[in-house]
Amino acid sequence: QQHTLAEVPSADAHGFEQRLSLLTVKEFEVLRLFASGRSVSDIALLLNRSIKTISTLKISGMRKLDVDSDQALLILCIKANLFA
Repeated sequence: QQHTLAEVPSADAHGFEQRLSLLTVKEFEVLRLFASGRSVSDIALLLNRSIKTISTLKISGMRKLDVDSDQALLILCIKANLFA
């Protein structure tokens, strides 16, 4: 499934800040590292956690941000100037 910038939830849309505030510290950290180009396995090694744990945190964070793909997550981060 391909997303364009227009189809991804806007970074300044009503409720975005609220969705962002729902992230746990670990979810935020995992999404930040993923958006900066690290793989799930790299993040697992870096944080001394299992790949399954990191994958679960990533998916949970993506649900809270209302994005359904890695591409949509990265576009949202770019639009919101997050994790830069």
